[in-house]
Amino acid sequence: MEPANAEGAVTFKQKLALKLAAVLGWKVIPRQNIPDKCVVIGYPHTSNWDFPLFLIAASAYGKPL
Repeated sequence: MEPANAEGAVTFKQKLALKLAAVLGWKVIPRQNIPDKCVVIGYPHTSNWDFPLFLIAASAYGKPL
């Protein structure tokens, strides 16, 4: 199951982000009912790759930053 955007469709950008995460060895777990306005906290910051991986995950969920 892939994460869908607000309309319920999976966009090309989301599919690309999911594939990129998989190539890098990560898996984006689908979540339902993520609000449009929310705070995402990432802890701990272990490397400079934290921010690019966050961007990939946000793109996979179809949420604007």
